Amino acid sequence: MSQVDMETVTVSLDKIKPNPWRDLDLFPVDKNHVAELKASINRHGFFGGIKARKRDGFYEAGCGTHRIEAARKAGLDSIDILVGDIDDDQMINLMATENGTQSGGNAGAAMNDVAAVMRRLVQILLNGEVQTIVQAHPQLFEHRNAVLSARGKLLARVNNPSKGEGIGRPLVLRYLGQGDPKHSPRSVQEVKNAMETLKMSGRYDRIIDDALAAMPRSEQNANGAKRPRQIDDRCAAVFKNDHQFRAFRHQVTAKVASRFIAVDDQLRLAKEIMVGMENGGSDKEQVGAAYIKAAVGKVVHKAIMARKKIDAAECQRLYQEQRELEIKAEVKTAMASCRSLAGSILKLSKLAKEFPGSPAFGDIKGELGMLLTAVVQFRARL
Repeated sequence: MSQVDMETVTVSLDKIKPNPWRDLDLFPVDKNHVAELKASINRHGFFGGIKARKRDGFYEAGCGTHRIEAARKAGLDSIDILVGDIDDDQMINLMATENGTQSGGNAGAAMNDVAAVMRRLVQILLNGEVQTIVQAHPQLFEHRNAVLSARGKLLARVNNPSKGEGIGRPLVLRYLGQGDPKHSPRSVQEVKNAMETLKMSGRYDRIIDDALAAMPRSEQNANGAKRPRQIDDRCAAVFKNDHQFRAFRHQVTAKVASRFIAVDDQLRLAKEIMVGMENGGSDKEQVGAAYIKAAVGKVVHKAIMARKKIDAAECQRLYQEQRELEIKAEVKTAMASCRSLAGSILKLSKLAKEFPGSPAFGDIKGELGMLLTAVVQFRARL
């Protein structure tokens, strides 16, 4: 972060807003962490060092979201903060540095940082002339071809989501490291995991679409395609570290599990798993993939067993419907036969009256006996 002149200002807490680049869905305020900070404030007082900028009569904090919330909980009316002319890139840098230091293992924090960088990069690439972008961001783009290449990939991604990366990991890492990926507060693996999850949740698409909302080409993808959601990325903030979330994501997006666990049910399940850890007396930080796999597996097994019962009932219903159709068909045939037989018997009755004792009637006498017996038995079953 380049040097910015800062001055200490006492500011009312109701005039402080969170960093506008922070996504509270991906990385919500941790109530437990706030409680710990509140206890610290009650014992030792409020520790300053929060950097902010003034916008529209309010102060936007680049960092210290949890400390500010703890100060509110502790009953403070105002706090001392450092105020300066901080630009958007510096605001993102402050946020990512604090998150990487204090919440480094939290997958939600990593996704929050990557999502903010993606929004900013789209904004940079599509607002301004190529040469102006190079001059304003030399740490990201050495020459105009680099800008053209990055912009081309972005537009290709918008026109066809199945092709092109849009915003790639190297550019995100370079931004976070202010030109040198080695200085990024987020590792290559953290950025990779975050971007994969953002894509699986559909947020990657939304970030690009929202940033391009003012452009005619962004109104509709060329093929109208959208990748289906596979994961609710809010689940990341529920788990204590990235390993737990990755295990959860792997399990709920597996082919079988995805049939029985809807995306909209994943957040509830993640919370239930964490509550189960707490009630079981487990150290939430130490619980590994095996526990999460077993927890998800139980849900899937229960759903499969329920599905089997449903399928069995459905099969029985379909079988019953089929047999009902057969019965209706046979009854219709029998009724037609009965009407035909009744007509024949009436004609034979007239002939028998006219030609009594004819030996030809002997052939039907036995058949009529069998028919009468069958009719009596059938009527008894109705």
